[in-house]
Amino acid sequence: MCVYLNIDVVVNSVSGFSATSGVIHYRKGNWILGYNRFLRKCSVAVVELWGLLDGLLLL
Repeated sequence: MCVYLNIDVVVNSVSGFSATSGVIHYRKGNWILGYNRFLRKCSVAVVELWGLLDGLLLL
């Protein structure tokens, strides 16, 4: 069975506060699990890596 991981990140350009979220779903879009994390001040690259790590740890 194949599952997919989609992540999204946001970094506020003024405050620098950031967050990441993601969803794990089946091929046809049936939702399995969603998650999010507030990361305070981080660069976009760090936020992307946190989002990926969180998703992979849930798989």
